[in-house]
Amino acid sequence: MKSTKRMVGLALTLAMTVAVAACGGEQGSSGIVGEAEIETANGLVINGEEIAPAELFETAKGQSLQLYSGYPEANEKEFLKQFTADTGIEVSLVRLQPNRLSERVLSEVGAGQLAADVLRTSDFRIVDSWSDAGVWQKYETPPIEGATEISLNDGDFTRTLAPAYSFGYNTNLVTAEEAPKSWADLTDPKWKGRIGIAQGGGGGGTAAINRFWESQMGPDYMGKYAAHEPTIYEGVGPELTAIARGEIAVGTATPAGVAIAAINDQAPVMFVVPEDGMVTFDVYTGITSTTKNLEAAKVFLNYNMSKRGQEIFVSLGDYSVDPAVEPPTVLDVQMPALDSGNVYRPSVADIEHMDADVRKWTELFGY
Repeated sequence: MKSTKRMVGLALTLAMTVAVAACGGEQGSSGIVGEAEIETANGLVINGEEIAPAELFETAKGQSLQLYSGYPEANEKEFLKQFTADTGIEVSLVRLQPNRLSERVLSEVGAGQLAADVLRTSDFRIVDSWSDAGVWQKYETPPIEGATEISLNDGDFTRTLAPAYSFGYNTNLVTAEEAPKSWADLTDPKWKGRIGIAQGGGGGGTAAINRFWESQMGPDYMGKYAAHEPTIYEGVGPELTAIARGEIAVGTATPAGVAIAAINDQAPVMFVVPEDGMVTFDVYTGITSTTKNLEAAKVFLNYNMSKRGQEIFVSLGDYSVDPAVEPPTVLDVQMPALDSGNVYRPSVADIEHMDADVRKWTELFGY
């Protein structure tokens, strides 16, 4: 049996990256989810878990993938890097904000020219609209024990991971003692003119924040935040860059994004686990009805939902949908468990309020 050992090669490992000798003479790098035993003699098996049977993997190895994604770019690139290292399947990435991504997908579908093999984005409203437009090819990944609400819309797309959403600050401008400890603290007048926010209609993350503010912080919270005259950014990526540069002192951010900036770029940034609640939102992945690389797309989905794939998402600072996988630890901060009572995830019933939330946000922030 051919058995190849590889170790995760995420950029988050930085200077810890070292060459190691593997069984087949291949090289790998040390990583934050540990060594993987990869067997390819009879399909693709990683750490004892079958990712793809022999016939599927044999065809997939000769294919490549085009992924359109609304998942944060830094995280996506790291995940794809490891997927290719583990499987040998190359992936080309088009990354856009979820709302811009939806516009592109629907435009290409309308022209009969959808180029993506796989789509990944947040915001159930978007992926549900793609079902109506005939974008998806139904496919269900192997089940995860104890997990619920994974395969959605009769197999059109799969709930894949749950990024966390919080806020961060520039550590050169704000000390840990001075930093806000809660969402409520962000309404302190001292942050007026020094705060940022990602535009409220960008995708699932901002939709979750809007709904959290309205349902948990009270209907006047959004107005209090807007009264601070925050700088508005197209997404949390540009906003985090502004925090790192000191253009603003604090602002909404994802812990995963903060970690990548702090470790990879040595940026002076840190995030907060708010006392009044961490926000999470779902990211969905599915295969397009126009794919010409179906076998590789199936391997990609299976890998995402495998223990290996879920642990990589966690190593990047996001939550797994597998209840057996522990919550992430980010910059030495242990994130609260999803069932701790300190993590908010919008429910399906919350979706009906999200369009009204965006309208309110747009009016209050003058965007």
